[in-house]
Amino acid sequence: EELLRRGLARVAYVYAPNTQHIDAFRDVEQAARQELLGIWSLEDYVTGNGFDHEATEPAQPKRDTDGCDIKGNINRDGEKIYHVPGGASYERTIPEEMFCTEKEAREAGFRKATR
Repeated sequence: EELLRRGLARVAYVYAPNTQHIDAFRDVEQAARQELLGIWSLEDYVTGNGFDHEATEPAQPKRDTDGCDIKGNINRDGEKIYHVPGGASYERTIPEEMFCTEKEAREAGFRKATR
């Protein structure tokens, strides 16, 4: 957990039955990612298949633009999900894309979060 907190590790390769703490670990990882700590400080360094050692550009915080507040996120399984303000995961979601309308999110291939 401390490695995740410092941005020195990521949650990966977790298989049943070793899933007891996975949600807490993902929350800690998300906080480090949001603050651009450690491995999260380089744009595109962390990939689904490990790390891209050629990534050298500093990561930029994701910001809401033009008042658009619908957050589009791609989960570990590659599923595109959008979150609206007031949703259960909205505040902790780090967006990969921002949308102004739900229609715009759906047209980009995202589905609405279930909670």
